[in-house]
Amino acid sequence: MTPITRPIDRAQLLKAVGTLVLAVAISFSWLSVGYVLDGPPDLERDEDAIQDALTRTSDGDIEVTAVWAVEEYFAVQDVEPADIGVDPETHHVFVIYLDTHTKELPSVDWTEQAVLRVDGEEYRPIDGERLSGGYHHSTETVSFPKERGGDQVIPDDAAEVSVQIREDALRESRDRELSWSNPPLERESAEDEANENNEVKP
Repeated sequence: MTPITRPIDRAQLLKAVGTLVLAVAISFSWLSVGYVLDGPPDLERDEDAIQDALTRTSDGDIEVTAVWAVEEYFAVQDVEPADIGVDPETHHVFVIYLDTHTKELPSVDWTEQAVLRVDGEEYRPIDGERLSGGYHHSTETVSFPKERGGDQVIPDDAAEVSVQIREDALRESRDRELSWSNPPLERESAEDEANENNEVKP
């Protein structure tokens, strides 16, 4: 089964990248004269920006990290959804990471213990599976339908989307709720795209 990379600790990432950049700059400083940057990176395609926009974390004895696994997520992860038994084209897929160092992780029946909330409406998952891990760390997936009764579960005008994990699931005294804006990734409007295409460039 193809592994899914956990969300990156940005502080550690920035430190590592800074060290690497400094080493490269020193080693190849003689090549630097005459080179210019092409401009800022395209954040819409930047892996870290996509990961950050899709990831939410809830702290506690068990740390819960949830990733709204839209199609762009699998593209930057270089993972085929079918390899882990999910389909983001037909379902709203969430990858859940559970981490603890104080107790054994429970086995969660996601179809009973998780709820997708969309502007006050609640939807049950149709599938949930543990992909890896066990005692202190695990990676799990939860899938919700994209349609119910012919209507979109998450319509385009939905303001907020959240996944609620019942307190019993983690043997705790409180529910966990992780929320995203909708859509989770910023997309250019048709007007913005047209203006960009019509912009006169030197």
